[in-house]
Amino acid sequence: MTDTLYVAWRSGSSDSGRWGPIGRLDRLPDGYRFTYTRGAQTLPGFQGIAGMGDFGETYNSDSLPPFFVNRILDKRRPEFRKYLEWGGFDPGQPPEPIPLLAVTGGERFTDAFEVFPKPSPGPDGFFRCRFFLRGLRHLSPPIRDQLLRLEPRTPLALVQENLNPADPFAIRVTLNTPGSSASLGHVPRYLALEFRSLLNACGGTIPTVSLVRVNSDAPWQFAVLCEFQTCWPNRHEPFENNPEFASLARSIPATRPQLPEEVVVA
Repeated sequence: MTDTLYVAWRSGSSDSGRWGPIGRLDRLPDGYRFTYTRGAQTLPGFQGIAGMGDFGETYNSDSLPPFFVNRILDKRRPEFRKYLEWGGFDPGQPPEPIPLLAVTGGERFTDAFEVFPKPSPGPDGFFRCRFFLRGLRHLSPPIRDQLLRLEPRTPLALVQENLNPADPFAIRVTLNTPGSSASLGHVPRYLALEFRSLLNACGGTIPTVSLVRVNSDAPWQFAVLCEFQTCWPNRHEPFENNPEFASLARSIPATRPQLPEEVVVA
């Protein structure tokens, strides 16, 4: 289970904007720590997150910062139970915020942010990651209907789209059957970059991807939950070749900077 989330921000329009990592949230034994990454300086137009405007500061807090609180559905909402079920969680044992955000992505229609987990291996040395398929709203009705009829544990396949004009690192998800080349959706953009690294390091026979559940009553961004599993190479460090993930923090202060009061969206 990951204890770290990255925050991505889109510079530009939803159709042609550039995405990049601008910050990192770590779960600590006594709270949370947020720091900015180098992407915050390189993405045109990014001005920081409300209440955390110093790119070189280290922000510690006892509770989850409000920026992240507001990306989790309020538990008082009537659809909260369904929200947990869509992500494969047990409503009777709600998860901690970071595992929940790692699956849901924390997207909101009112801004250009999303969150994604820092990949890490499990106790058995394998990497497992659950994610919702992206791009379902763009599928043709016959493909969409076929997808929504699939059963849990259906084996799927990953296709690296090196010539994708919108994203040369994109990974398409298809059925793992001969002749099934039609796209069912795509891996989330930042997971795709790390998935490619692991696919290349582990070879073509070890990685697997399968369907966890189909949520026919959910919005498209929560409709199809998948799981990716592969090896974890020795001394592998996620995102090590991308300087935008490097920390901008000057140091970890002895005292904690004051964060704004926690706000929950009703």
